[in-house]
Amino acid sequence: MAGGRHNRAVAAEQRAAAVVERTSDNLEVEALVLDAGTGYALHYHSKDQLAWMGSGAMSLSIGGSTWHLRREHFAWIPAGMLHEMAILAPRELINVYTDTRLRPAGARWSRPCALVVDRLAPALLWHLAEEPRSLSRRDLCHRLLVDVLESAETRDDVIALPTHDRARAVAKAILADPADPRDLAAFAAELGVSEKTLSRAFVAQTGSTFRRWRVAVRLNAAAGMLVDGQPVAAVADAVGYAATSAFIAAFAERFGCTPGRYAQVAAGQPPEVRADV
Repeated sequence: MAGGRHNRAVAAEQRAAAVVERTSDNLEVEALVLDAGTGYALHYHSKDQLAWMGSGAMSLSIGGSTWHLRREHFAWIPAGMLHEMAILAPRELINVYTDTRLRPAGARWSRPCALVVDRLAPALLWHLAEEPRSLSRRDLCHRLLVDVLESAETRDDVIALPTHDRARAVAKAILADPADPRDLAAFAAELGVSEKTLSRAFVAQTGSTFRRWRVAVRLNAAAGMLVDGQPVAAVADAVGYAATSAFIAAFAERFGCTPGRYAQVAAGQPPEVRADV
């Protein structure tokens, strides 16, 4: 009997220890408006970090990889994980820092990853970041955010950057000007390296051929321009598409909707409803 009471008491203490109150010390939210070129050198945090570009773009170097991220991606950065960030296109960055005991359940949260962004999670982040909220409201929002993250899928379409120095130079040139018309042979000639070497570096270090990698960069850049309200035809031209129809088809294949619909959703507008005639 005594042993049974002791075991129950220990179990109760363990359950109590597992309940972590969300306070201003273990749940922090910040919204930053950053200029292009802003950088954060190699560092780590004692808390888990969820980073999201509400608009704009950033590169995140972590775990030996560098990702190019926009508003379609949440970046999960576990506590103690060295990383560096650079803002590629200006706008808002929202960070949520939480005690490791508040992270979602499962082993995957001990590793960095990029996650699918649904429509609810960004709304929760904006709600938390726009103005101070009561502890009870912060608690509710964060519990719901954790619930959403637990079922979020890992994104496989993150644009990784090659680590090979000359392939990386090519990548930076394309990121700076997505419409750059040079093919890999032209870059190879300018950099004094073989086209095959560059091609192999892209496949080995980004998981994609150079051609597919460039298409992804162009479409991600286009997404940012659409969010800023630029017309579809102008965006198509700005990212290197001679035909707007080809751009629309490629964009729909990557993002699952037309550029016009994507811009509507980003602006928080409902889809257009056409009356039957």
